[in-house]
Amino acid sequence: MPAASQPTSCRTSWTKGGLLLLAVCAAFLLLNHQAYSSFFHDDTLDNMNWTSVVPLETFRDGLLTWRYQPSNFRPVGYYYFRVMRQTAGYSFPAWLAGVHLLHLAAVGLLWLIVRRLGARPV
Repeated sequence: MPAASQPTSCRTSWTKGGLLLLAVCAAFLLLNHQAYSSFFHDDTLDNMNWTSVVPLETFRDGLLTWRYQPSNFRPVGYYYFRVMRQTAGYSFPAWLAGVHLLHLAAVGLLWLIVRRLGARPV
């Protein structure tokens, strides 16, 4: 439906919702700003290094199987380690920004799902 033919209340609702989402993002970043001066722990460094030598098929197979992983293999998290290790190296703020973006995207998607399920506008 073109924006011109939408009722004003619908556009206002999306505007208010968007502003609320921006406020949540700003509060999230403000409350977590000190984390950007942190560092990696030894266990994280260990996981960062071994994920770069594991074949991609291991991540795919781990994601597609319903079987319990006795080695506590978490394909999504470890794949994130692999990608970030290749793109950001050992830059902790870049890793943290990636995690924060994923969390904020999850908040936005949850908001859209709740609205789709019939929640009243903001």
